[in-house]
Amino acid sequence: MRYFIHDGKSQRGPFTPEELRETGLKADYHVWRDGMSSWVKASELEELAHLLLPVPPPFPLRDGEPVPPPLPEPPPEAAAAEQPTPELPVSDSADASHAAADKVPANDTFRLNAKAKTLLAAGIFTVFVLIVVFILWKRNREVQQELVVTKQEAAQVQEEKAVVEEQQAVAQEQLNQVQQEEAQKRAAELAAAQKKRDLRNNWESQIEADIDLKTPLPLGGFSDIRVAVQNSTEYPLDLVQVEVTYLTANNYVFKTETVSIDNVTAGGIGFGYAPDSQRGSYLRAHISKITARAFNFCYDDFTVTGHTDDPYRCEE
Repeated sequence: MRYFIHDGKSQRGPFTPEELRETGLKADYHVWRDGMSSWVKASELEELAHLLLPVPPPFPLRDGEPVPPPLPEPPPEAAAAEQPTPELPVSDSADASHAAADKVPANDTFRLNAKAKTLLAAGIFTVFVLIVVFILWKRNREVQQELVVTKQEAAQVQEEKAVVEEQQAVAQEQLNQVQQEEAQKRAAELAAAQKKRDLRNNWESQIEADIDLKTPLPLGGFSDIRVAVQNSTEYPLDLVQVEVTYLTANNYVFKTETVSIDNVTAGGIGFGYAPDSQRGSYLRAHISKITARAFNFCYDDFTVTGHTDDPYRCEE
């Protein structure tokens, strides 16, 4: 148990009961200890009655008598033990009582240390807050930079995508054009093939042979017999063989000669000469063979190909 004392001028303590004996405790000193709600006079505490120094009554003075010596001062040890403490509380309210009961009165050094600690804690908290704010600001800046980079990358991807799409469109257009050209070419080839096929199957309407010139002899027969081949197609004829038949007046065939005419131009006429004859009243020309590679045409009286739908197409 420790006590604080106040002599009306200053506060000292804390002291143990044994130390109070050396402080020169008097009955009119105020005393406070833990558990008390307020300061009381030392004379009011029975536990300190044996420690109090007796206080004599005032000495009656007479005229001319000397003044009595003052009371002895407290020993040096007790004075050295004195420490500055807070001023004597004078409030008897419940708040002051609880404050006095819960907290030991502190000296100026304690108050300074507490203030310094408070300032230090506030400084540390301020630094912590600044660090947190800086970290958040830096992270937000990094996020903004990453967002800018992401947007730039997205824009670049869109540009690359647009370039690829444009290239694909150009490639598709070129492919369509090639396909269209190939389709047109194929259609033209099919049309040409069909045209040639129709021509092969109907050649007699466009290729004709005839005896266009002849000189009759006085006793019968002919000389200077010229055979003409008319080619009304748009393709040249490589070879045309014409059978020239010599007939008597009663249509008796007494001989047949073959006349070959080469390179009859498209839309042109080719000529050949048949041998002279001392007999005969009539001449007849008949085409027996035609070769025209320009439209794959091979006609022969004596040969029939296996193509039933296109019998005059040359064999590959």
